[in-house]
Amino acid sequence: MKITPLEKDMIVNIAENEYTNGDPSASVWSDCLECGPVDIEPAQYGGIIASLVKKGIVKQSDYSQFATVQLTAIGLNAYHDIKGA
Repeated sequence: MKITPLEKDMIVNIAENEYTNGDPSASVWSDCLECGPVDIEPAQYGGIIASLVKKGIVKQSDYSQFATVQLTAIGLNAYHDIKGA
């Protein structure tokens, strides 16, 4: 499966979000996606998350403004591949 550079950036932002307390498998509020180490244009969040959900890399709690996102097992493997671990 091909993962685009923006998707990789979002995977890192979810896994290394300041609200995960170092746990890459933790859920992140969708309105806190900017609290990761990579700068991504906020207008792109929706499209990137939708693509990651479609690929099975991320799961989303719902589609409200209060949604959380979380890496799936596939997403965690992708994160470890990105980080070279």
